[in-house]
Amino acid sequence: GFEDGQKYGVGGSTNVQAEDGAIFITSSSDDVVNSGWAGNYNGNGVPTALNLGASYSNNFNKDKHKLNVNYQRAQMSVDNNRTYFSQYNLPDIARIENSTGFTNNETKNNNANVRYDFKVDSLADITFKFGYAQTNRDNKSYSNSQDQNLDFSLINEVESDDIGHRSSENINASILLTRKFLKLRRSITLNSSIASNKDNGNANYYSLTQFANNDPNLLIDQYKTDNSKNTNFNASLSYSEPLSKRWTGTVGYAVGNNTNAILNKSFDKDPSTGLYDILDQNQLNDFNQHTISNAVNAGVNYKNDKLTFNASNRFSFETVERVYNTLNSTLNRN
Repeated sequence: GFEDGQKYGVGGSTNVQAEDGAIFITSSSDDVVNSGWAGNYNGNGVPTALNLGASYSNNFNKDKHKLNVNYQRAQMSVDNNRTYFSQYNLPDIARIENSTGFTNNETKNNNANVRYDFKVDSLADITFKFGYAQTNRDNKSYSNSQDQNLDFSLINEVESDDIGHRSSENINASILLTRKFLKLRRSITLNSSIASNKDNGNANYYSLTQFANNDPNLLIDQYKTDNSKNTNFNASLSYSEPLSKRWTGTVGYAVGNNTNAILNKSFDKDPSTGLYDILDQNQLNDFNQHTISNAVNAGVNYKNDKLTFNASNRFSFETVERVYNTLNSTLNRN
């Protein structure tokens, strides 16, 4: 799971390279849950787990080429039956709380990672990384709870029943080119990456509250859909130059392009047809966002046998546009 993502350089990671007095930092993030089940279980209920995978690693052509391939299948299902009983005897809160219920949660993950290292020559290296993760989650829960007086007469009763499904797909790829020169500590680094994340979910929410004092019942019976898609592209170029025996200067430029689409809808049940086709406008969330960022940085590094010192400055410029599709309105920020 998470360990394989770190090993092969995909998923959530931060990579720090210090070469000849220059420091290069590249990072990415991902949901650890989507990276497969790593063998840990926390919670209640009875879990059933399956975790298997395969990996291949090889160096060839006198270590000029290095290839790592990894696949993992992770699956866990948890069934939980619960019963709760509590009695309060103080006069102001005298009552009995009694509830029963069950939950069933199942998660299935498929993950594939590839890393390829190519040593062009003694001064240039290229690293390519690719990762794919696909997750399906199914959740079911039911509960019945009652508030009673100390003589067990009913105060109110709540019945709830929830069923949900969610699927996600994450794809990411990156390429890193490092080129050194004959002059010590002079180098140029090009790093680019692209990631695409899709998340789709739907759920039925049912809750009925009944009161013993003839107050009106409270009913919630809705069907919800949640859909999101995010695409993120980043590229950076960094150059380092020795300024003296101990000092090294670095300059860099980075650009990012991010698009994000969100569509959340909730439907009430039509009593006459039994279909969930009455859109709740108060729960509707529909927008697209586009962000473009540019950044420049400059820094210096000092290093001797006992001391290492770094100082850097970064200037960022960002443009954000958010379009609310149902409101026909647009917000911009620079």
